[in-house]
Amino acid sequence: MNWIKCTDMNKQPIYVNIENAVSISWIEEEKASIIGFPSGADSIKVIEPPEVIIRGE
Repeated sequence: MNWIKCTDMNKQPIYVNIENAVSISWIEEEKASIIGFPSGADSIKVIEPPEVIIRGE
């Protein structure tokens, strides 16, 4: 599994398994990324940009 440490919108650390992610999108207005998963209802909003998430930084 590929777990990445991210920061949620409340500035709390969160670990995300991006191996199961189907999309990572940037929302400029909110300065946040949305990581989508296959079930559709399960998405996570984090403050890291997509390129940082993909690189696993």
